[in-house]
Amino acid sequence: MRLITLEIERFTAFREATLEFSPGINVFIGVNGTGKSHLLKLLYSVLKAKREVALNGQSAGNLLGVGLAKKLAGVYRPDDGAIKRLVNRRVGRSKAVVRLRTDNGGIDFRLTTQGNLYIDRDDVGSPAPCVFIPSREALAMFEGFIRAYEERELSFDETYKFNVSLLAEILSRGEDSARLANLPNHLRPCLTDELSWRVADSIWHRLKGTWKPTFSQRE
Repeated sequence: MRLITLEIERFTAFREATLEFSPGINVFIGVNGTGKSHLLKLLYSVLKAKREVALNGQSAGNLLGVGLAKKLAGVYRPDDGAIKRLVNRRVGRSKAVVRLRTDNGGIDFRLTTQGNLYIDRDDVGSPAPCVFIPSREALAMFEGFIRAYEERELSFDETYKFNVSLLAEILSRGEDSARLANLPNHLRPCLTDELSWRVADSIWHRLKGTWKPTFSQRE
């Protein structure tokens, strides 16, 4: 499934925006605070909620609305978990409108300042798996993160939990062991110096289950 357009009205940082996606890689460029991450989180939330409903064998409509509201609250983490705070406000009552078009249909929804979310269109099949990679890396906090996330109030949105869970699932399956074993060598050209490489190598050895770091960040 390929994304075609995204139209946004009064959602988070955007009063009005229309995006047309290219068939390949799309890059968002802008200064801090202009909404780059919010765009990616919006796409992730809509597609992830739709996929979860479809994989559970549930019908669309209200169930997608409930799932999307929960997903937006978990991904954006507005104050008090109130998704009404995601509406770009003006004097009086207002609403946010989002319209997503793909080569396989579209999803439209409205979000009001009373916190009500309505699905106006949903004729998209089950999307492919999607991942939002958060700005803060999750490898260094891999050990014990899921339990801490579930038992404590942490300042991390649910995309961190999903990425750590996905990594744990990949490692537990043991698939593509040869490719995974060579991953540090693929990372090495991206690191700026030997110190950063040794720290990364230490984390990788811990993730593979040896728990015997070759280098300590405090040394």
